[in-house]
Amino acid sequence: MGCVLEARLVGVVEAEQRERDGALERNDRLIGVAVKARTHAHVPTLSDLRPGLLDEVEVFFGLYNQLAGKDIRDHRRGDAEVALALVREGAGAFGRASG
Repeated sequence: MGCVLEARLVGVVEAEQRERDGALERNDRLIGVAVKARTHAHVPTLSDLRPGLLDEVEVFFGLYNQLAGKDIRDHRRGDAEVALALVREGAGAFGRASG
């Protein structure tokens, strides 16, 4: 908490979650690695991550949301281009809402 670092997007886990009130909402998880981390210098894509890591991330967020009374469904995994497109889409929507 309170730490800022430069990260490189390597992909996304696209997901939907059902809120307590029953509403369905997108809740994608961007996956990035620290630019200056020697331990992740070899990770340009999701497939270069440690085997099983994304499975663990998906299970973690599933349990996290379950404890909050929400249900989450993972749709698919996307590469860095898909992740960047989602960031741009979100930034554009934020700009339209606040501008």
